[in-house]
Amino acid sequence: MRPAERLTLDGLKSEVLIAIDRWGIAHIRAGNADDLFFAQGFNAARDRLYQIDTWRKRGLALLAGDLGPGFLKQDEAAR
Repeated sequence: MRPAERLTLDGLKSEVLIAIDRWGIAHIRAGNADDLFFAQGFNAARDRLYQIDTWRKRGLALLAGDLGPGFLKQDEAAR
C-alpha cells in the first residue's frame, strides 16, 4: 500500500478516503455521489498525469527534449 497522505481539496463537501491496495487498485469511500466522482477524477489524474503529459509531448514532437536523442526520429515523424 502507498504511505498515508492527507490532502485538503477545494470542492469536497465531506471527507473522502482513497485506499490503494497492494495491486494498485483504488477503493474510494465518500459520503455523497458528488464527492465520490470528484475523488475518482482526482485519483485518475494523479495516477495518469505522466501518461497524459507524455501523450501531449508526443503530439507536439517534444519527446526528445525530455527522454533523450533516441526519440528524435519519433519527434521528426510527428512534425
